[in-house]
Amino acid sequence: MATLTYDEEAQALCAQVGYGDIWFPDKGGSTREAKQICAECPIATRCLEVALANGERHGIWGGVSERDRRKLAQGRPTGPEREHGTARGYRQHKKHGEDVCKACDAAYSVYQREHREARERRAVAA
Repeated sequence: MATLTYDEEAQALCAQVGYGDIWFPDKGGSTREAKQICAECPIATRCLEVALANGERHGIWGGVSERDRRKLAQGRPTGPEREHGTARGYRQHKKHGEDVCKACDAAYSVYQREHREARERRAVAA
């Protein structure tokens, strides 16, 4: 189970503003305020990585809603322009000289870690 370190939690803006209802909106409720705070958070990418790794099903994590995390986990695009939240989306951003969004950055980090671990397992097995 992936977790945030104590230092990461201390840097998290959500911890500084409080763990209120904005992080866990009712179905159909607004996610705007939480996403705006996450957009400024220094650990938002790491937060999203943890949520994706743990299959977190509730709340806003790293600026990404429950619905969009489900799409990310299924490898489906979350937006029309890029396949956000995927390693391919990350490469699309880079190819077009764009800033990489947090969802794509987190997905690419997970992709890299999974492939590194797979290579290490193959090396040990050989």
